[in-house]
Amino acid sequence: MIRRALELREALDTYAAKLSISADLFDQETFNNDYLKEEEWAILELVKSHLEPLFLLTKSLEGNADMQDGACKASHGALWEILPVFDHVLSYFEQLEI
Repeated sequence: MIRRALELREALDTYAAKLSISADLFDQETFNNDYLKEEEWAILELVKSHLEPLFLLTKSLEGNADMQDGACKASHGALWEILPVFDHVLSYFEQLEI
């Protein structure tokens, strides 16, 4: 949702500009209470930059064992693949604390 909002920021800014000049009190209230300020957009960028690696790791680990040649080969989600990722995620977030 954050990624999509950032992709559509220009359209959202256009919509917000229309709300801000509207004579309708509900539109004004919506703009004043609900539209993101510049510092809130910056926070969304920061959150996205920190969560995106987790999203990509999760997507890369999805799947089932590979059944090629009649042998079950671990692939995408096997425990031996996940444990190093946990270490990576832990070190990533430990670095963010600093």
